[in-house]
Amino acid sequence: MKLLITIDTEEDNWNRYSPTVNPVCNIKGIERLQKIFDKFSVKPTYLITYPVANTTDSINILKPIMEKGNCEIGAHCHPWNTPPLNDLEPVNKTDTMICNLPENMIYKKIALLHQTIKKNFGIAPTSFRTGRYGFSKEVAQTLVKLKYKVDSSITPYTNWNHKHGPDFSNKTPHFFWYGSNGKKIYRIGKLLEVPVSVGFLQSNFDLRNRFLKFAEQDIFKRIHLVGLLDYLNIVSKAWLSPEIESLDTMIKLSKQLRKNKFNCLNLTFHSSSLVEGLSPFTTTRKDVERLLEKISDFISFERRNGIESQTLSEFADEKQKSTR
Repeated sequence: MKLLITIDTEEDNWNRYSPTVNPVCNIKGIERLQKIFDKFSVKPTYLITYPVANTTDSINILKPIMEKGNCEIGAHCHPWNTPPLNDLEPVNKTDTMICNLPENMIYKKIALLHQTIKKNFGIAPTSFRTGRYGFSKEVAQTLVKLKYKVDSSITPYTNWNHKHGPDFSNKTPHFFWYGSNGKKIYRIGKLLEVPVSVGFLQSNFDLRNRFLKFAEQDIFKRIHLVGLLDYLNIVSKAWLSPEIESLDTMIKLSKQLRKNKFNCLNLTFHSSSLVEGLSPFTTTRKDVERLLEKISDFISFERRNGIESQTLSEFADEKQKSTR
């Protein structure tokens, strides 16, 4: 098992979909975060949006880290601020999911982000995550055309239909491959999918997911059946993210992922949480301190248990070799 740390490295605007006004002040928080990673010899994957890739200040922070070999720079496409743009505000919420755009527009936006990173960082990115987890077959086909190695957009056991997005409620944390047609295959393919680590604090993930889907039906919302099952320790879904989970919960989830023989721990969070007041997870300076402490303590725990770190593309390269 490997530890992957994948950071949505993006503009300051949280839940504000502006085509043109996208400051990136939060990127200054990465300098402090990277010191934690360097302490443990961990290499994160910074998945960067167009405003980050196209702003001198953020380039000057991220590029030296990459050039030292201490991180990977990947792509993270926010369709509302990645050209070509319509410059209209407010942005249609449906269109914030790139999977809802025409296929040619999906390609144009991801290709433009790809070329911007290539121009300003001197590398062709090979790892990717969609903004708001808006993944689709058409996105996978675009990534194959652009020679990406790995995507990390799927959030297992989670349905985004209520936000105009895809339904991943039947997906598990196992990695798998896409073919050139963007469809899932079970042998080695063109593009590796490494889902975010979302799972359960109890064993037998398939059974817990069936319970969860039953409890999430509209007829049970009034009695808060999902919360009741969590309280009774029957079904407790958790994300491997320091933004929304306690250290204890993250450790419990990582143990269950190992017990269920999943292939990696994919820890994820947003760069905007590194500066107080820029995300709902860190509204104060103390919140930021707690977040950084959680990240450090979790990495320390996994390193003590012999878990090695890899970037997304390193993990993909390893799987490509081992499945030949």
